[in-house]
Amino acid sequence: MDQRRVVVVVVGNCFSAAASLGLTLAATSVAYGQAAANTQEGQLEEVVVTAEHRTEDIQKTAASVSVREGEEMLDQGRYSLEAILQDVPGVVGGAALSPGGVVTSGTDNVAAGITIRGIQSNVGGGGNLTSTPTSVAMYVDDVYSGVGGDFDLDRVEVLRGPQGTLYGRSATAGVVAIHTHDPDLGQVDGFATVELGDYELRHYTAAVNIPAGDTLAVRLSGNSYDREGYISPDGGAVRTQEGRVKVLWKPNDALSVLLGYAADNNVSQSGGINGIIKLTSPGSTYSYQDTPLGSGKNSYHQYWANIVWDFGPATLTYIPAVRTWDSSLDSHQRGGFLNFDEAAHTPEDNFITHELRFSSKPGAKLIWQAGAFYFDNNLFNSNYFSDYPSGAEGDDTAVSRLTRNLGVFGEATYPLTDSWRFTAGVRYDETKVSTTQTYVNNLTANAPPGFGYPEDLVTLLVNGQAGARNFVDWTYKVRLEHDLSPSNMVYASVSTAASPGDVQAVNSVPTPLAQYLQSEILTSYEIGSKNRFFNDALQVNGNLFYESYGGYQAANLDVLPLPEFGFRDVVAPIEVYGAELELLAQVTRYDRIGLNFGYTNAYFVDKSMPVPGTAATFSTFYGEDAIPGVVPLQAQLSYDHSVNLPLDSKLTFHGDVRWLSSHYEGQVSALQLATDASYWNAYARDPGEYIGDLSATWTIKHLSLSGYVRNVGDNRYKTNVNVQDLVGYLTATPYDPRTVGIILTAKW
Repeated sequence: MDQRRVVVVVVGNCFSAAASLGLTLAATSVAYGQAAANTQEGQLEEVVVTAEHRTEDIQKTAASVSVREGEEMLDQGRYSLEAILQDVPGVVGGAALSPGGVVTSGTDNVAAGITIRGIQSNVGGGGNLTSTPTSVAMYVDDVYSGVGGDFDLDRVEVLRGPQGTLYGRSATAGVVAIHTHDPDLGQVDGFATVELGDYELRHYTAAVNIPAGDTLAVRLSGNSYDREGYISPDGGAVRTQEGRVKVLWKPNDALSVLLGYAADNNVSQSGGINGIIKLTSPGSTYSYQDTPLGSGKNSYHQYWANIVWDFGPATLTYIPAVRTWDSSLDSHQRGGFLNFDEAAHTPEDNFITHELRFSSKPGAKLIWQAGAFYFDNNLFNSNYFSDYPSGAEGDDTAVSRLTRNLGVFGEATYPLTDSWRFTAGVRYDETKVSTTQTYVNNLTANAPPGFGYPEDLVTLLVNGQAGARNFVDWTYKVRLEHDLSPSNMVYASVSTAASPGDVQAVNSVPTPLAQYLQSEILTSYEIGSKNRFFNDALQVNGNLFYESYGGYQAANLDVLPLPEFGFRDVVAPIEVYGAELELLAQVTRYDRIGLNFGYTNAYFVDKSMPVPGTAATFSTFYGEDAIPGVVPLQAQLSYDHSVNLPLDSKLTFHGDVRWLSSHYEGQVSALQLATDASYWNAYARDPGEYIGDLSATWTIKHLSLSGYVRNVGDNRYKTNVNVQDLVGYLTATPYDPRTVGIILTAKW
């Protein structure tokens, strides 16, 4: 029987069973959610989210949503986005430090580091640092790819599965929506936090809220993070300094105007004994490579507004934003087949976005919203490689790109009966890309010895009609939901999403190639539910899903056999199916247990199909296992216990352990598979990992003191595996080591 048909039959039978038993399995977690009112001791809190651009109880949101609260994450030492998302089912990774996952000068779209349900983000083709649409759309304070999403956090909402109708561009795999604290008209308050840890960690963050009369308030917040590298003090050292100001004006209940400015400056060191693992030959051991020190720098600036006006029949929301990004890089590669120095600069990368939404009034029978989204990006960057020690020019590329996107959407939910609701939505997106790119390739500096390529520079120019593309995509969503009781509901949905294509020149020997990518298109089928039992003491949520990609943008495949070699991004059909479960139990008024589980199976539909533009097939790169980066099984068990102490103080203990099943951490080049596939696959595959964390927090009045140990077992397994070098050696980045720290917070 066809595998797709088997999945549909299984999903349908499971949905029938869930409906008949009233045991709904949708996807939500409130383990760290934003608490509204805890009406009675021993109950789980109500959690309020804005995942679908309206305020509602997360248990009433018929979608796969998880929430993590910023304050509790900080108490546990989970300040990076990767740490915050680490226990969300079906999610791997966090904010990308660079397009290729290596600490360099960073990337203008940090969502490239997030994988949801096995779908990695596309990255620039070989030799490029240009930005490309990601598979996950990240919003900070309702601004697409916004700035300042790692301090003064209120909550982080994660929507799994395609969100094309409401979020549009780059929301094929899902959405991460980060919300920082807004100004409060009510009172003067604030906090200051000092965090100290090993590896010379110095982390300071603070915020103050200042009301001015009854209609105006200002919130100022800042963050400073500095630590040494995990292998040597210089290699891998990072420093971040950022700040934000928000001004809220609310003259009456009908109008709210929020103005904001955020800035973010980052420096990361590469080189030294920088933690890159190197494997030189079969049977050899890992070693740490010592290279000359380099550094990457970048800075963000963002101005935005959020205007909400209730004008009677409907509510208008308008969110304009201007964001700039610039970066510079000086890095070095030694000890491998290719030894080079690299200098990359992005002096201009400007973004303008406008989002306009109209929505129904709260409590209306027909819940609807409609709007438009505009995106404009003007980019220029350059990237220069020189051969070491000769100094000969290797690759030299200069890119000027203009990207514009316009999306128009509408969605509505109507109650068919008191317990049945139907939702339908549609979106139109048009994206125009105009690229001028010069790519220079020195064959002598790049080619393997003895291949006889002439000592010459080969130049490829992409511009005019060759560098222009227009992408038009329609997406839709239909959903049916049913309340089995006030605390139990089931739903079934069909939704789609699209990520626009691209055009760029890429590294290839003997001749650089112009690469054209089609849009990434996804259709998803999901059933699930959300439940509370035993007077809100037990929550059981989960889902089953099947997703079909008409075209998945697979990034940076080394596709050309010797004597040629090169990297391509390709578009190919894949399928994904899986299940997610989140369970939360308030066992006693002092004890809480959480269990999260995710299963994902992602695969190319036909591995015997040819890779576009080459003589290779997808079976050349992938055996019977999942696509690299997909973790088939992941589970997390957590336990929280609190103790009341004298002087009205409290001590809270938290512990969790995560398990990742065996999976590929990287992909293997055609050359390596042709020479010794079993050997290289073994090193690209991770056998499965356990990672545990512990923390404790003591609170008394306006003070709290926390201590944490992350990665208790010091499990430094390999991540970001790369087996794409011509003479065959593996590089990887070790997982963060065991870290310990203390956090002191004062509130007023």
